[in-house]
Amino acid sequence: MEIRLAENIKNYRKQKGLTQEQLAEVMGVSVGAVHKWEAGLSVPELNLIVRLADFFDASVDVLLGYQMKDNRHDAMARRLDDYYNNKDRKGIDEAEKALKKYPNSFQIVFACACIYLGFGAEEGNREFLLKALELLDRSEHLMAQNNDPELSEFVLRGSKGIIYLRLGDVDQALKVFTENNAGGYYNDLIGILYSFFMNRPEEGAPYLSNALLQGISAFMNCTLGYVKLYVGRRDFASANDFLDWIETLIKGLQREKESSNLGYPDAAGGSLQACRAYVFFSDGKVESAVKCLKNALAITSTFDENPNYDVSTYRFMEMNGKIGFFNVFGTTAKESLSQMIEKIQDPGFTKLWKDIKHEEESNKDQRGITDELLS
Repeated sequence: MEIRLAENIKNYRKQKGLTQEQLAEVMGVSVGAVHKWEAGLSVPELNLIVRLADFFDASVDVLLGYQMKDNRHDAMARRLDDYYNNKDRKGIDEAEKALKKYPNSFQIVFACACIYLGFGAEEGNREFLLKALELLDRSEHLMAQNNDPELSEFVLRGSKGIIYLRLGDVDQALKVFTENNAGGYYNDLIGILYSFFMNRPEEGAPYLSNALLQGISAFMNCTLGYVKLYVGRRDFASANDFLDWIETLIKGLQREKESSNLGYPDAAGGSLQACRAYVFFSDGKVESAVKCLKNALAITSTFDENPNYDVSTYRFMEMNGKIGFFNVFGTTAKESLSQMIEKIQDPGFTKLWKDIKHEEESNKDQRGITDELLS
């Protein structure tokens, strides 16, 4: 609830072209009283508020500037989210009211936990952090009400880990993250805790490496989506800019070649070349598209001759052994690339790819015949 009486008295007085002295005379009060009303230093008595409203031809609630907030559940939850997203400290007061009104609503309790966690972590406010911890515990008990697919018990517990870290309890934070690291969700945080906060970098290295691999995979998946998005908008410049950035990232992870044997980052480069070809083709630059598709074919064909899935083919990998890099769309890198191109659902582009593949296979057969004759 917000009252804007002082501001409204001043505005209505000016609209009528009156001075404070003139309004004081009409109301039968001193000039000092009017000044205090407009400065918010005092409030007129009820009978004077009614007389002021009548004089200004306004209703009492309009003069007061009173606006009833929508305190129904969903409206309050949205308002809490807005306070959180805008980093508005009014959210603290709103959270207290919301918790009293809806103490057993997952949506409300979790939203309030986020507000206390956000301000508590940023300001180092221990009281807020402990309140957030309490509300996260309560949220977990109310989890059956949750309808947000991005929220789970693991996410809630991860938020608790952040609180323990901010409270200075690094051991408890590490325990929370490692016990709730489903799908490697907290690999990066575990790696940071070991390496940075606990000064045990060797223990953190495998977690950091796994987090980096997960990030690479996410970037590659995003690339397919962004290329399709920007091509659909005919925004070829943005599509190429995004591919430039991803290619720089992938190249930075490739080790220097000691032989012609390609690693998995190189195979990923083949997919990026195919994406680039699709952008060129959609932009009417067929020759450039052909060049990129031929590069993609050469990369994936070379990789398939001696596939290397050893994690050491990436730079910065602080672990040994092989990682299960599976081709999502096929059993080989080239087959996977073909399936990816077909799923783009552009008949002209698919035909161009098939023609290039056919030409390459024909040339390969011809080279085989020539080699056989020479032998």
